[in-house]
Amino acid sequence: MAVQVFPAATGIGIVVPAYLAGTAQDALLAHVFHPSIDDNAMKNAKLRLAEQLSLAGLQPDIYLRERLFAAIFADGPYRDSTFGTAAALDKATLPDVHG
Repeated sequence: MAVQVFPAATGIGIVVPAYLAGTAQDALLAHVFHPSIDDNAMKNAKLRLAEQLSLAGLQPDIYLRERLFAAIFADGPYRDSTFGTAAALDKATLPDVHG
């Protein structure tokens, strides 16, 4: 299994024997499109995102993109960071995720 995480997308690759491909695909799709998120998962996700948010500020290309998009798209959706803000992350709750 290989997982690649980018600010705008996540790629997941899984290698299984051909005879299990259908079963593996069904199981993966069931969990991806019907995830079970509890308090523990939410805390873990917030911790991971906080790490990404912290590291993003240290990357010159990401810093430049965030500032450039904030200026160019001041009145549009691209003005906000792809990582969000520490304040928004801190306020996020489990009901926010469940929608």
